[in-house]
Amino acid sequence: MERQFAGINALIINEYKKYDVAAAFRRSELQNDLSYTDKRNEKADPDKLLSTNSEDFNRLTEKDIQTLISGFNGAQSREPVLYLW
Repeated sequence: MERQFAGINALIINEYKKYDVAAAFRRSELQNDLSYTDKRNEKADPDKLLSTNSEDFNRLTEKDIQTLISGFNGAQSREPVLYLW
């Protein structure tokens, strides 16, 4: 699972022209720091991530997402951006 997460993250960063995240935020460039993401992904339990139950597709509430975001240390940067998929 760790390899899949790293591969997805690398794809978005390495193919930046194809996935122009900077343009989506009206920026000429973005800096990437996946150190926190990598640490968090190491703790992921594959049995809790995969689901084909449509009820799980909207499982996260706004409060859940706020809690997740508040745990990131990226707030020291100028404009931290978090992507959840």
